[in-house]
Amino acid sequence: MIINFPFDLMTKNINIEFQSNKVKLLMPKIKKSISVNEALKKIEKRIIKDIRNAKSIAVLIDDHTRPTPTAETLEFLLKEIDGKDIKIIFAKGTHEAPSEEYIKEKVGSKIFKNYNIIIHDAYDENIHDFIGVTKYGTPVWLNKEFLNADFKIGIGSIFPSEIAGFTGGYKIVLPGIAYYETINKNHSMFISPNAECGRINDNPVRLDIDDAGRLSGLNYTIDYVLNPNNGIIKCFAGDPLKEHRKGANFCKKIYGFNIKEEYDLVIVSPGGKEDIDFVQAIKAIFTAHKICKKDGKILLIASCRLGHQWPELIDIAEKIKKENMNKNQLLKEILKNGIESFAGAVMYKLYDIFINSKPKLYIYTNNNKLNNEIATLLNIEIINNPQDFIDKEANEKSKILAMPYAALTLINT
Repeated sequence: MIINFPFDLMTKNINIEFQSNKVKLLMPKIKKSISVNEALKKIEKRIIKDIRNAKSIAVLIDDHTRPTPTAETLEFLLKEIDGKDIKIIFAKGTHEAPSEEYIKEKVGSKIFKNYNIIIHDAYDENIHDFIGVTKYGTPVWLNKEFLNADFKIGIGSIFPSEIAGFTGGYKIVLPGIAYYETINKNHSMFISPNAECGRINDNPVRLDIDDAGRLSGLNYTIDYVLNPNNGIIKCFAGDPLKEHRKGANFCKKIYGFNIKEEYDLVIVSPGGKEDIDFVQAIKAIFTAHKICKKDGKILLIASCRLGHQWPELIDIAEKIKKENMNKNQLLKEILKNGIESFAGAVMYKLYDIFINSKPKLYIYTNNNKLNNEIATLLNIEIINNPQDFIDKEANEKSKILAMPYAALTLINT
């Protein structure tokens, strides 16, 4: 049995042959793809009606790590609202700033040249205004350019999310265009066991995001549910909360699986754009961790062409090892705001993997930016050949699971 694992933003495949008859393959359900125009034509009149009287419009777009068909959506929108004061804001949260090449790819060269594109900077206090405190205690500072617009639109996509249940909806606001302190407070809730992939109704991270979104005045979202090959399946546009919930429920049908057993060996690739860096690829580790035996092994197949892009995670790992911190000590450090909260919560939830090697994590990557020093720090063993690894590790007694789109996969146990 040969299984294809998407690699390097799905520009390549890593093909692995499995001899064992105990291999289980989890593949999302592929649906018929449609064009952006097909997806949006049903809502075109509604969009135009809602923004007709607006003098200034802020359009939030997700960043270069997301597969949203942003350029085509912007073309559709901008031809209808030409002549308005339009600001396109790259809602990247605390992600690293993208290169000009990635921005052009995201919005299209024509839009890049002719429109004002603002790269949000979560660390610049001066570009944010305070708008209130959520019912969960998060003080909300947001981008002034966004707040000053008469009409506010967000463009994104809906996938399972290890922190917020699902991407999309008000997530384009928080963390998208929020101040670092706001993001850090919200992400501190990730230590909750209810903050997990596919969970919404009692997920404190998502509920806090939604409350901040309501405070923000975001009028409209356009969110896509995509196939694993990034083709559009359906668009959910309108009220940022109601449409998001519809989209999330639809997404579950594509990417959700019920798994009641654990596996000795779990082989994952993130899929989509999720192997652009280690920040995104780590989603696949969360998925694998959920169903891998504690004494098992996980193989992550991820290019990470931009490297790890996560100095905070590296700093925390160094601190843990230097101070020989156990898991409870790490939790105390998170709670007293001694470390960046999201990276801290990731280390807390994956402590057994990154510190204790239970299960043992391996990675295949073609990028030396994810160097041996970092891999050693996180107890990750870099391998040179996935096929050789499988031939060595797989046997007839092993229960093996393969997930070629693990970062997008929702596991219900």
